[in-house]
This record gives sequence, structure tokens and C-alpha cells, in this order.
Amino acid sequence: MKGSCKMLKIVTITLFTVVLTLFSCTSVGLNLLNLFELEQEWLLFTNGPRLDDIARTSLTPVIIDYSADGSETRRFTREDLTSLKRLKDGKSREVLAYVNLGIAERWRWYWSSLPTKLIYGPLEGWEGEYYVKFWTDEWLSVIIKYIEKVIEAGFDGVMFDWVNIYFSSSLQRYSKFSASQLRELMAQTLSKIVEMFPSLVYALVNGEDILITYPHLREKVKYVVVEDLFFTVNNQLATDSKTFKDRLDKLLKLKSYGISVLSIEYIDNQNPFDVENAKRVKTYIELAKQYGFKHYVARTDRKLDEINIPRILAR
Repeated sequence: MKGSCKMLKIVTITLFTVVLTLFSCTSVGLNLLNLFELEQEWLLFTNGPRLDDIARTSLTPVIIDYSADGSETRRFTREDLTSLKRLKDGKSREVLAYVNLGIAERWRWYWSSLPTKLIYGPLEGWEGEYYVKFWTDEWLSVIIKYIEKVIEAGFDGVMFDWVNIYFSSSLQRYSKFSASQLRELMAQTLSKIVEMFPSLVYALVNGEDILITYPHLREKVKYVVVEDLFFTVNNQLATDSKTFKDRLDKLLKLKSYGISVLSIEYIDNQNPFDVENAKRVKTYIELAKQYGFKHYVARTDRKLDEINIPRILAR
């Protein structure tokens, strides 16, 4: 009996969520519910990107996977990208491909032929991802082939993830290198790539540290993508912390050098009637605007598998 009541409660909540979602997707529904949508300023859609959904927006830059599902068989084509880049106002949308530079991913096209000597242990908390000897010629050849696929599809550039993997104590332990030594190796790897592909647009995820340390890389990088700057992973405001102040100082310096800051915070629980959620989202947008950063309000589940549209109660 208790099990039946629990199941009924789950079904009721699920149905309510579905109805609420469908109802709030129309302008009439939003008005009746006294809700309004907050605009995003760029897009990160790395898991199962749906190009038709993206094409209906005017967001730019857009950063997606090179494939509809991460596999080689469903990689995007130049025709796909040409259509996606065309905005309704006649302007062009900038589209970058996600490439994990510092970590090897088990579901990628290269995994079956990747020498086992390049792989360390699994990355904690991320299933199917592994520490890799990113500084080796073998790994560089993998990344070169990856970038060639990206260029063939017509992407404007790449966003490199885990360029700050040198901070990982696990990688330091595996490799016997210090953080500063690993940072130097990452800078060398990045330098080789940008020299080989000088016309691409580059974005580095959480790359403020390496860009401050190596001025020559700043000349080649257009964007730094910054996660969890204003809020902790537990959605607590972090602006009083030393870490925030140190990161902000670096980001503002990069901005003065002409590098655009693309900020993302995983803070939206998608409940439009949650006052605390609305306060958190509005605070984030205000802070991003205050410092001249482009904002993207992502969902708390951190999946990046849809275009998130924050909805909050109108006041």
C-alpha cells in the first residue's frame, strides 16, 4: 500500500512537471503563469546537440560536440554547419567544436587504437574518462586528426577542455610531475596545435591560469570559458572567497588583453516558482554583466544536453 502511494505521488509529480513544461513553452502560458524567460548570451550544448533547436536561436558563439551523439558515424557535416551558421538577420553564427585535450574519452573514435601506455587511471567522477599523457607525440597525433575532422565539418574553431588538468593531484601522482611541470607541458602542447592550425578560433575551458602564465598563447586564443566562478558546485555564492578573487583578477586581465570571457554557472533547478532559484539566477546575470562577461545559465544537473531557458516569476 505504501509502495502504491509512493508510486502515485511520483506519477503525479511527473505529470505536473510535464504539463507545466508544455504550458510554459508558449507566450500565453507564460503570461498566465506570470513567468518570463531570461535571455542567454551564448550556448554550450555538448551532449547530443540538436542543430534544429540551435538554429531557432540567435545565440553566438555556440559550442557543441562534433557529432550528434559523440560517435564517428553521426559526426556533423559541412552542410549541417553551413545551415547552422546562417542567422536570420543575415549575420553569421560562430560555431566551435568541443575537444577534450587533457582527458581521453572511451566513447571516441580513437579509443580502440589508443596505445595503452598513454592511459593512466580513470578520472574521478566522470565515467568513461581517463587521465592521459597529453604531452606525448602519440596523443598530439590523435588531437591533430580530431581537429582535421572538425575543420572538414566546417567548424570555426575548437574549445579545449581540461587544459587545467595539471592541477589534479591524481595526474601529478601518476606522472611524477609537479603542477608547474605539467602546466609547462600543456602550454607546449597548445603551442604546437595553434602553430599547426593558426586560422582556427580557440577557446580554453578554465584556462585563465595558463593564459596569464604564457603570454604567447593569449595572442592565439579568443575565448576563455569559465565554470563555477560566482557560485560553488553546491550553488552557494562564492564571491567572498579567495579563489574567486584570484580567478576574477586573472579574468579581468585577460579581458583587458582582448580575450572574451564566456561564463557558465550550473545553478538553474528549472523550477520557475522557486524564489531562491530565481534570486540565484538573477544574481549571476547581474554579476556577469557587471564584469563584462557573457553569461550562460545552465541546469544544476550539468548535463548540457539541451538549450536551457531560465524561467522565473515576474515581479
